Amino acid sequence: MLPSEDDQRSLRRSDRYLNQELKETFREFHQRSGATIIYVSHDQSEAMALATDVAVMSEGRLLQMAPPAEI
Repeated sequence: MLPSEDDQRSLRRSDRYLNQELKETFREFHQRSGATIIYVSHDQSEAMALATDVAVMSEGRLLQMAPPAEI
């Protein structure tokens, strides 16, 4: 049985909320600890918004690593 369209919409809203909560948790942890966090995403805008440095890879090879403004 597949989820109904209403169920799918509800899940997407939940995913967006949880994703935002997770991003805030990462930011707060990084500010408190200064730890390096490696966050993997296929969403370019998300990566650019979160990162101080971005690594661009293709087929397992590092193509570029720089601050988001330089990518």
